[in-house]
Amino acid sequence: PVCLSQTTSTNMQAFGANNVTWSKISSNPSNITWNQNGNNLSFYFWGLNQTAVFRMEPTNGCSTASYDFGFTSVDCSGGGGCDRYSVSPNPASESADIIVPNIPPPCDGMTAAQATQLDITEITIYDQSGMVKKKAKYADKTKKVHVNLSGLKTGVYIFEIGNKAYKERKQVIINK
Repeated sequence: PVCLSQTTSTNMQAFGANNVTWSKISSNPSNITWNQNGNNLSFYFWGLNQTAVFRMEPTNGCSTASYDFGFTSVDCSGGGGCDRYSVSPNPASESADIIVPNIPPPCDGMTAAQATQLDITEITIYDQSGMVKKKAKYADKTKKVHVNLSGLKTGVYIFEIGNKAYKERKQVIINK
């Protein structure tokens, strides 16, 4: 998943490759805007649930490899509605709480059984260039996590929150 209404960059590092070529394999809609700058792919989704599959082909003196990457747009605004995870406060300063909100099914197509199984087992925080700034794992059945943000600078970050079956991204502003 990637956030809609913002340019996404893969920030790929292809160690040992002399050349990297990206190509679009498919997308819905077909007119997704994308470009390649060095090894990095950049693209833009403007609507919810848009999809794209891109192929990365790194080449060195021995051979060319081929890797396909699929992306789906999600709403990272952190707004209410049927979000399966909630981050507050937003904007944050030194810390934030991430919770599984108590939203009754059938919100967002979730059944009652799925709602009771939802938990937080992993949080990854990315900066705007896509670099991982913080990553943590938690025990199964965790419904609330307090995250220390003191090591992060002022800026906009993407919090990827999830478990083995589901991940959701939230855009969080950090003000120091």
